[in-house]
Amino acid sequence: MTGPVYLSIPDKEYSKIKTHVLAVFPQEACGLMAGLGCEISDIIPITNRLHSPTAYFMDPGDLFAGFKKIDSFGLELVGIYHSHPTGQAEPSLKDKTEAISPDIVYIILAPDRVGGGKIDQEGCWDAIVWQVRGFLIYRDQMTEIELNCG
Repeated sequence: MTGPVYLSIPDKEYSKIKTHVLAVFPQEACGLMAGLGCEISDIIPITNRLHSPTAYFMDPGDLFAGFKKIDSFGLELVGIYHSHPTGQAEPSLKDKTEAISPDIVYIILAPDRVGGGKIDQEGCWDAIVWQVRGFLIYRDQMTEIELNCG
C-alpha cells in the first residue's frame, strides 16, 4: 500500500467531525477529509442517503460539491471518515469491499461499548470514550495507521 503512515487532524477539523457524528447519531455519519500529504485542512460532511445506523451511502450531489470545493482550494482527497454508532472502530466487510483507493485513509469512529458508555440524551461527546482509528484498505489488505487527532 502506498498511503500515509500517519494522519494529522488539527483540533478545528477534528471538532467538525465530532459535531457531524453527534448531529446524525444514531445514524452513521460520513464525510471527506481534504488536505495535502498527511495534514488535514478541511472536513466536508456528506449526507448519508441511507440514514442507517449500520451503513452509509454518500449523497452524490454532496460528493460533487465536496470534490469541487477540494479542487477549488488546490487540496487533495486525503481520506474518508464515517462512524459506526452500533459497531467497532474497525472496517466492516462492506467498508473493505467498497474501499476506492489504497492511497486514501479511512477513519472510523465508534463509541467504546466495552467501557459501558453511551451518548447521553444531550448528545454529549465527552459522556463516553470514543475509539477513533485510521486504516489504509486495498483489496484483502488492511493496515492501521497512526492518528494525531486534535
